[in-house]
Amino acid sequence: MKTGIHIDFTTLLGAVDALELIPETQKLPITFSHLLTLSQFFDSIVLHDHVYYENSDTPQHISCDKVIEDSLITKILEPNLLIAHQNPLVDDNFKYKGIEWAINKAKKVSSDSFAYSLLPRESHYRAMMYREGIEDKTNPYTEDIFDTARKEGDGKLAKKIDNTLRYLEMNNIGRMGLIVIFRLFHLDEWLSTEKGISYYPNFSRNPLIDETLIRPPKPRDFMIWSIEEINKKREEFITNLTEKGEVEDMVFKLSPIFLRCLKDAKHPRDLIDNAMNLRNDKLAKKIRKKHQEISGSSSLGEDKTILLRQELRSALKLFDEQNIEKELGTFAANGSLGLTGLRAGVSIKKTIKGNRKLSNVAFFMETLDSSLSMVNAMEAIEKVFGHVSMDDQWIMSAKDQRTAL
Repeated sequence: MKTGIHIDFTTLLGAVDALELIPETQKLPITFSHLLTLSQFFDSIVLHDHVYYENSDTPQHISCDKVIEDSLITKILEPNLLIAHQNPLVDDNFKYKGIEWAINKAKKVSSDSFAYSLLPRESHYRAMMYREGIEDKTNPYTEDIFDTARKEGDGKLAKKIDNTLRYLEMNNIGRMGLIVIFRLFHLDEWLSTEKGISYYPNFSRNPLIDETLIRPPKPRDFMIWSIEEINKKREEFITNLTEKGEVEDMVFKLSPIFLRCLKDAKHPRDLIDNAMNLRNDKLAKKIRKKHQEISGSSSLGEDKTILLRQELRSALKLFDEQNIEKELGTFAANGSLGLTGLRAGVSIKKTIKGNRKLSNVAFFMETLDSSLSMVNAMEAIEKVFGHVSMDDQWIMSAKDQRTAL
């Protein structure tokens, strides 16, 4: 049985783009959505034994797969960490069924959720346009899905497709809006049969998942849930110590693991090296092994990670109760975190009890401790990436970016 997590192709492509592994886009500035995508990517490769993404031998997908192949990301990472796999549900009848479902959902989804789901595509798929000259909104794969559905359906379905596309065009969404909903159905049907694999959707898809009411095929991935929990605690802790406006809200949208990877990094490639070091940390190996043991022994409908979740909740409660020395002021400018001119700093006196190392969730608590010092991460980010375009920072006021499924 395959075990691990499945990430969207948008997440993978956006990550290799930001990590400067695509020659055509190396000189282009990254965006805020790139940072959110990188957070998800690093969470995945640090916390899971295997990370899966979808590839295809169809002519329409060859260009996309070639970009990933040429980036060498699968060779840069540890062997068998990032793995391509194919969706077996590709017959024409399935395409017809999926489009019919998507049409029924399209007018029930808000324009904001559609726009949010398409937001990263312009930046993340820019390599396709620079390399192949492909216009993402009208790529051949999109038209193939519509044509197949029309062929397999009757005249009424063809009319529904055309009416739905006109509706989306009128609302400035475009044809890709319908395809993204179709893809949610596609992935849900497929991954519900892969009992050992959890789905980690790109942050941009969460509002669509909520509004289309895609069913959760299995309990939410424990690893991703844990990162969200320690990030909540991190935000609560720092917010209580600082005045409003002293800390950039952006930093709370980034994963604590991504923040750990920024330490001492000077180039995007350094982030990968740091992520692999974290992955091979004894505490990270311990929680991955425990998680795999539990996942492999779970029966259909069970969630044996409940005890691990309770262990993390207890550890976070202990974190609140510990005698932690809090100090506002300026961080020592020793450059260890690449931070200078810090507006607000948090100095933590570690009073971790010796038994923390025995805990299954020790890696998460170490990550929480480490990320507390990254109060204003923008300077560290710009040290690695240079200028970051904040044009799409309206994400900050969009719907909750929690992990779905």
